[in-house]
Amino acid sequence: VAMVDRQLGLLATSRRWRETFPSDDNTLGETLRFSSAALATRWDDLSVRALAGEHSVLEEETWTGPDGAATSWRLEAHPWNDESGSCAGVVLVVENITADVRRHKSAAHERRLAALGRMAGEIAHEINSPLQVLSFEASAIEGELDADDADVDEMRESATAILNTTARLAGI
Repeated sequence: VAMVDRQLGLLATSRRWRETFPSDDNTLGETLRFSSAALATRWDDLSVRALAGEHSVLEEETWTGPDGAATSWRLEAHPWNDESGSCAGVVLVVENITADVRRHKSAAHERRLAALGRMAGEIAHEINSPLQVLSFEASAIEGELDADDADVDEMRESATAILNTTARLAGI
C-alpha cells in the first residue's frame, strides 16, 4: 500500500510495499516512481482516474522484472478526501497475484488436456467400430476361400462391405 497526495508526492508506504519495490524511489515527499515501465504507465492512468474521484481497478497486469521473471499484479487506486470532501490524494494497493494466475492457467490447461483425452477416446471409438467390420468381413472372405464350394456372391458382398467401411474410415 502506498499513499500519495494530489501532486502524487509519496506520503506513506507500507513495509510490504518497500519490500516489494525495493529498487523504486520510495522517498517520502518525492513523486511516486516505478522502475517498471509497464507499472508506471498503468499507475499514470489509475492515478488520473482516482484523482477525478473514481475508484479504479486493474484486475491483472503482467510485466517482466529485471530478473526476466514475469509477474502478475492487481492494482487498485482509491481516492481519499480531505475534511472538505475534496480529493486529497490516492491510496494505491498493489497485490502480487502471480501464484493465482499460474493456478488458473494450470487448471485451464488441465481442462484442455481432459477435453483432448475425451476427444481422442471418441476418435478411437469411431475408428475401432469400422475396423471391427473390416475384420469380420475379411474373415468371412477368408472362410469362403477355404471352403470347397466358395460362394462368389457372398465374397463380393463382403468385399463391398470392406470398401464401404474403408470409405467411411477415410471420412473420419
